[in-house]
Amino acid sequence: MSHRVIFLTPHRFALNLFKRMYLGLCQLEYKPIYIVPRYHMYRKLVQESKDAILITKKTERIAFNVNQTIEFACGAMSAQDASDFMAACYQALPSSCASDIIVNFNGNTMMGEVVRLYASENKVKTLFIEIGNFPGKLFADPLGCNASARLFSAHERILASLEYDMSAFQSWKKHYLGGCSAGKKVPQAEALRSSYLERKRYQLYDRYGRLFMGAVKTHRSTVRIRLPIKASGFLTYTPLPERFYIMPLQVADDTQLLIHARMTNLQAVQIAHHHATSAGAPLIVTPHPADMESEHFKHVAQYCHDNQIILSAHPTFTCLQKAEHVITINSTVGLQAQLLGKPVTYLGKSFFPLLERDTSIAKYIQHYLLDIDPFSTEPIAIHQLQRLLTRAETSST
Repeated sequence: MSHRVIFLTPHRFALNLFKRMYLGLCQLEYKPIYIVPRYHMYRKLVQESKDAILITKKTERIAFNVNQTIEFACGAMSAQDASDFMAACYQALPSSCASDIIVNFNGNTMMGEVVRLYASENKVKTLFIEIGNFPGKLFADPLGCNASARLFSAHERILASLEYDMSAFQSWKKHYLGGCSAGKKVPQAEALRSSYLERKRYQLYDRYGRLFMGAVKTHRSTVRIRLPIKASGFLTYTPLPERFYIMPLQVADDTQLLIHARMTNLQAVQIAHHHATSAGAPLIVTPHPADMESEHFKHVAQYCHDNQIILSAHPTFTCLQKAEHVITINSTVGLQAQLLGKPVTYLGKSFFPLLERDTSIAKYIQHYLLDIDPFSTEPIAIHQLQRLLTRAETSST
């Protein structure tokens, strides 16, 4: 196995996804290597006889720009801790080979910045992966995800090269929007749920790794019980007015807000309130079902209370169907609104407004997104894995 696929793996969800590629990669004669920052992840990989490297503390310092990392932006890491982690991560990477592919989840992370520097210095291929915008889909791009993706900077060239089947797209759209109307659960919301005891157990393993294995510090070590925002009692089932603007909130510490928009949910609501008021329409705000940070939500709730903004407990899609205008930072809800034919205002960076017509959306869904379910537990099929690997490129390509 002369070809290697090196996975820089930030968390358990990414590890579970990357491990699903193991059997297929071996059959394609690639050698998978997993580089992980937490001992509980390393321990599991060793038990499964997979090649694993635990990122350990290093004394050598390397200068990194931490400002574009989500960990620093959300306050989970200080600038010094983030820089130390990135140096350790960089030094954990094995000596490069021209045929290597380095895979990372999301890309706007400490690990993602390390991947970019390492790849530019060693001319190896990179691949950044994220949960797709639609069920059963995976996003993969050689430069990054969201507004960091090559799709954002070169959408015309990329979309022009893709085919589409409008009949199949219209059938898919009808089925997808029907599922949204039925109120299907958001998979991210389910995936984020873990018990206090489970998190504590992983934390104890990681503490052992830091004390006895030299594992690097990855984040603040406090364990908080986070309540779903619906439990906070801020939401209301007030009947929807005849006409209104809607502003769906996004996950408070998400890359889309902190890196690609540089604004908070509260700031976005204030801007949306101005837009709605200028149009003479009331504003409805809806929470993100995967946002568990109720402390952030309190500030939004107080602003809504002070300004007669409806903080709705109705499903976001129900509100979306009846809204006159949709305002979003850069959420997939904006793309849903486009599918419904609604006017949309984007406040942050996103390639969604670049998908101006149904033909562009059809190309994106049918051929740019990959038919790999991020939430499955089954091994990824060989033909899908081959498609995924063709997305890997060097940054100069």
